[in-house]
Amino acid sequence: MSALSVSCSSTFAARAAGVSYNTFLLHQRNDPEFARQVAEAEEQAAELLHDACFASALEGDVEDVYWQGIRVGQIRKFDTRLRIEMLRAHLPDRFKRDNYGGSVNVSTGPGSHVLVIGPEEQQQLITARRESLLRLRAAHEQEEQPIMPIADELLPLTGGVNPNSARGRTG
Repeated sequence: MSALSVSCSSTFAARAAGVSYNTFLLHQRNDPEFARQVAEAEEQAAELLHDACFASALEGDVEDVYWQGIRVGQIRKFDTRLRIEMLRAHLPDRFKRDNYGGSVNVSTGPGSHVLVIGPEEQQQLITARRESLLRLRAAHEQEEQPIMPIADELLPLTGGVNPNSARGRTG
């Protein structure tokens, strides 16, 4: 049970006890006391995982820093996504997004560009893109111009910001 309470893995616990997984399941199904102990051990493992995640969200994780293969120090890194999920779990009234109706995948890696929009803005962008593509196809069929995206058509929807501009603003 101690292996189960630190891993929450029935397979790992059975291997640690020296029995097969099927034997473990057989005892769990047929012995109510064993089933209760398994449930209790799984609950302890979940609490242990929660405590570790909570500590990591508060304190961060220390990682070694290397320069030319030599360890020169350490840096403390924080997992932003973990912090967000912990806040949503513990303060759902303030941090849950039930009214959104969907999930948003946000990448916060190096060099990532994030744009979070609601369903209404998403539909506006889809409509504008579809209209632009239809105009481009019609122009291409008439051989007036090559097929190229027209970034200026989307500028009113993005507040005048041209992502291709070196200055970031049009004008």
